[in-house]
Amino acid sequence: TAKLGDTMVFYLTGEGDYATAITARTGLIVPASLTPIPQVTPLPTVTIGGAPATVAYAGTSTGSILGLLQLNVVVPSSATTGNAVPVQITIGGNTSTANVTVALK
Repeated sequence: TAKLGDTMVFYLTGEGDYATAITARTGLIVPASLTPIPQVTPLPTVTIGGAPATVAYAGTSTGSILGLLQLNVVVPSSATTGNAVPVQITIGGNTSTANVTVALK
């Protein structure tokens, strides 16, 4: 369970091809030596409990396969709390499926 103001880490797929500077992207395991680390631009928008959240990072995760997106998101202080608080992520005009929730105190 997260608290208001905490940073939550989400992992997702389907964000589109944002690492176009890398060749042979299919099946690439992201090495720690990769510089610069590919990041999504513009940043995705995230709402948690109906309130806009701050996206601190949106990019690859070292050691994972390219195509797994890591989002570090700060839970807004104005978010609702409960056991099933809705989360909505929008990237490039595409929004995550309904019924994605998190537990917030």
